[in-house]
Amino acid sequence: MNFKYRAAGVDGNVSEGTIAADRREDAFSALLARKLYPISIEAEQAEQAKRRRRKGSLSELAESTGELAKLLNAGLPLLSAVSEMEGLAESDAFREAWGDIKVELRGGASFSKALSAHPECFPPMVVGLVAEPVMAAIYEDMIEERADLARHMISDLGKAHGVGSVFIVRS
Repeated sequence: MNFKYRAAGVDGNVSEGTIAADRREDAFSALLARKLYPISIEAEQAEQAKRRRRKGSLSELAESTGELAKLLNAGLPLLSAVSEMEGLAESDAFREAWGDIKVELRGGASFSKALSAHPECFPPMVVGLVAEPVMAAIYEDMIEERADLARHMISDLGKAHGVGSVFIVRS
């Protein structure tokens, strides 16, 4: 996969180019190894289109937001919590999203901006919950409640379709 980047060198000069890496985080690390400090890193368009086709599931969104809320409520800093979420992700879509979000946060992006770059996993409603610090404070407890609600909705949907029960299993 190729990534387009814009980075500042130690001398302050800004350069642009393309770098090959498996993931965005790997491109970030490779640029740092070259003493280049990334300003932006974007997957080339063909790769972006392919990634957008991989959609995250509602059940994984519910589990992810619930787990993130628990980590943050336990006092873990946001960047550390996001790193943990990358390791806990069940699907490639969420694993890549959490990895990209971690890179964006390291680069100084806001959490909502980093989330909004992954609409395939984080719909606008979720991004809206964290878009404003005041809103995030108001809705902090609601994140966990929404995750529980989503789990119940998925279970009810399974029953309505004669599946019996829908189980969300963590690996």
